[in-house]
Amino acid sequence: MPIRTPDQSAPPAELSALRDLARCSLFAALIGAGAFIVVPAGPLFFSLQTMAVSLAGFALGSRRALAAIAIYLAAGFFGLPMFGMGKAGPLAFMGPTCGFFFGFVLQAAVAGLAHGVRNRKRRIAAMAVAGTFGFLAMLACGALGLRATVIPSWKAALLAGMVPFLPVEPIKLALAITLSEARLARAPEAETADG
Repeated sequence: MPIRTPDQSAPPAELSALRDLARCSLFAALIGAGAFIVVPAGPLFFSLQTMAVSLAGFALGSRRALAAIAIYLAAGFFGLPMFGMGKAGPLAFMGPTCGFFFGFVLQAAVAGLAHGVRNRKRRIAAMAVAGTFGFLAMLACGALGLRATVIPSWKAALLAGMVPFLPVEPIKLALAITLSEARLARAPEAETADG
């Protein structure tokens, strides 16, 4: 029976799963941290959470980014102050911003489609396109949540849930793309390891 030396054997599946869990948890924490960097805007507010969601998609790919969102939402549901303005608990999922939480799921999944593109120009273009569709899907979910909870008309919900954010989200998307590219510049092997 042949004996495998450590350098000949593949990494155990358990170690790979733990590494994935750690990375997903790290991005979940990053998304939660973005909740504390806010600019109030009436009943809503601008935060860096959506930038972190896009970054999670770009860095992890759709499947792992969805895992990061699941960890983030679960942590907030069970009481950690992960949501905007330090909110937490089950009631946060029934408030005016509930649609944005579910929108993060779509945003992460769509942004993750740009993960793994090797050519730099194509990767940046893919992140710009996927990131744009991702944040538009997230804003649409946010407007839907407003319509379901506090705003009686679709027009008013769209005006409150989408229009104020449209000038801001592209800036945060550009920042997410810049950070993603900086990450790859520091560790170009990371994209191969993530795939």
